[in-house]
Amino acid sequence: MKLKLSNVPIPEAHLVGLLIGFILQRLIGIIHFPVSQFLTILGWILLIAGVCFSAWAVIEAAEIQISSPANLITSGPFAFSRNPMYLGWFDIYCGLALLINAPWMFVMLPMVLIYNHFVDIRGEELKLTQKFGKKYIDYQKKVRRYI
Repeated sequence: MKLKLSNVPIPEAHLVGLLIGFILQRLIGIIHFPVSQFLTILGWILLIAGVCFSAWAVIEAAEIQISSPANLITSGPFAFSRNPMYLGWFDIYCGLALLINAPWMFVMLPMVLIYNHFVDIRGEELKLTQKFGKKYIDYQKKVRRYI
């Protein structure tokens, strides 16, 4: 099995939210999470879970080019969520915010999620519906968009 590096997800909205949140945290600060072992452990769990879930989706896609697939991927994590890579990045994002104690990243998160939903995910769904028609519509009925 040969994996495509182009299938490794790097949603720009998440990177922008992390960067702006980090900058705001450094410039404004004001709010911080209480330092606790629980939040550190939770941060690591979310980060590792997000990396694993995204990696599983990349492995499941194998040689299929995700940006313009020849076939629908409906197995592995795609059997539970139509967007497992975005879910993985959500976990990565939250894990990083907790680990570096940057609540401003959470302030940016709703904007990241709104952009992902209305621009990225809705756009991808439109393309897949146009390409696969009834097959994709049936998949949408069986598998939730998120979880």
